[in-house]
Amino acid sequence: MHQHNTTKSWSRLDQVFISEHSNHMLISCNTQMDLQGVLTDHLPIVMVLDLEIEPVADTPFTNFRQVDGEEFRSALEMWIANLLPPERITNQHQLDSTCKELTTVIQSIIYKQVPVTKITPKSKHWWTKELTTLQKQANKLGRKSYKQRSDPTYVIHAKHKEAVKKYIRMLKTTKQQHWHSWLERVKDPDIWAVHRLISSLASNGGKARIPALKYRAGEAEKTVTTNSEKEAALAKGFFPQKPQMQNIQEEEEYPKMCSKGGKVTKDQICKQLKKLKLNKAPGPDGIPNIVLTKNADILVDRLYPIYIVMLDKNLHYSPWKTFTTVVLCKPGKPHYDVLKAYWLIALLNTMWKVLTTIVADQITFLTEKHHLLPKNHFGGCPGRTTTNAIHLLTLRIKATWHAGKVAAVLFLDIKGVFPNAVPERLIYNLRKRRIPRKYTKFVDNMPWGRVTTLKFDGYSLAPIHIDNGISQGDLLSMIMYQYYNANLLNVTFWFCPPFIFIFPLTFSVI
Repeated sequence: MHQHNTTKSWSRLDQVFISEHSNHMLISCNTQMDLQGVLTDHLPIVMVLDLEIEPVADTPFTNFRQVDGEEFRSALEMWIANLLPPERITNQHQLDSTCKELTTVIQSIIYKQVPVTKITPKSKHWWTKELTTLQKQANKLGRKSYKQRSDPTYVIHAKHKEAVKKYIRMLKTTKQQHWHSWLERVKDPDIWAVHRLISSLASNGGKARIPALKYRAGEAEKTVTTNSEKEAALAKGFFPQKPQMQNIQEEEEYPKMCSKGGKVTKDQICKQLKKLKLNKAPGPDGIPNIVLTKNADILVDRLYPIYIVMLDKNLHYSPWKTFTTVVLCKPGKPHYDVLKAYWLIALLNTMWKVLTTIVADQITFLTEKHHLLPKNHFGGCPGRTTTNAIHLLTLRIKATWHAGKVAAVLFLDIKGVFPNAVPERLIYNLRKRRIPRKYTKFVDNMPWGRVTTLKFDGYSLAPIHIDNGISQGDLLSMIMYQYYNANLLNVTFWFCPPFIFIFPLTFSVI
């Protein structure tokens, strides 16, 4: 605001404005006469905006590291004993009630027996109670030393100094011991995680937030800022719509099945339960792997009839098809305002994941026994690795050179492998390659009723129904994609003149 030198009236020289999308944040806008500067003829305009960010409540989690295993096991045995004896399940109603009862019992034991821990910004995996005690002692002596700061010769200063040194030594030793013990326990899949930790630059990935996202809608570029808009953009990018299938006839004649399929046994269930990694994040039911692994012998009799009817009669328990999808930032990306800078982690209910793993093992066994996939298919096959693919690729190239020809290789980097897979095409390929009908029915029913909830920045948004793609997060997804892309490896390309030979990619890019 400016006061005219002659008329002494106030006029507005500059336009004060706010963007339309931020109108709701404006609380007040007024001039402040008492804040007029010395020797100035302008009045300041004070705008009050509501810039408060909606706080996200810290969600406490169950800390199974502090659980008394024997006490938990005894409580679970007592609750299981009070249930009706396991019996043969024949219909959907019995399956739903049995699964719900078992899930409720396990959740009740977890609620009563497992302590709850709240994660704070200072939480560390390697922190111990001894460090807490030493820290409190050093702080207590520090306060006493500060009160006697006028007397440098007072004995409390030496005690405080010694306490601080002891605390620092224990801090460094604990961190080193935690790191060394983790390296000693590491197994083959985690070797690459160790490599990433060592080779990557220091960062604070846990504090990453999703900024305003840009994506293309047709020819226009849109920007989304709210969580609901981000959810819609992420869902559209990661869970595409189901395309219309062509060239698949309903009355298609399929070759004879290679086998009738195997039966689920209690030994298979126990084996898969004990192979679970203990400290993995649970699915929506809140039942972690460690509960199922440590109590496999107690739960196997309850899970056996459930798995039998699910596989033999193709019945499914709907809550087990509900999962959580966590959106994480890909490390090392230059920009995080595009969808490509993020990946998804699917957190499935473990009792459902165990059944899919058993089915994957049975299909893999039949695949290897009856040679249902091309010989040069290496992705996810037992006993075959990327090293085998590289050796075969090198052998083919050198053989082509020795023949006096030029070799060219076609590498395919497939985008959105699992979400873009068409279920109808997958079932078609499975039946064409003689997979037993009981497995194709099971896989055909898996996409129906799948519901996920996107979770990012501490928010869990509205559930999303998914009817396309191959489910992620279990071993069955890998073997299913082997059959989905197997036809690509049966194609051989020849170009004229004859000195150019292009052979197909010898391993699938997953």
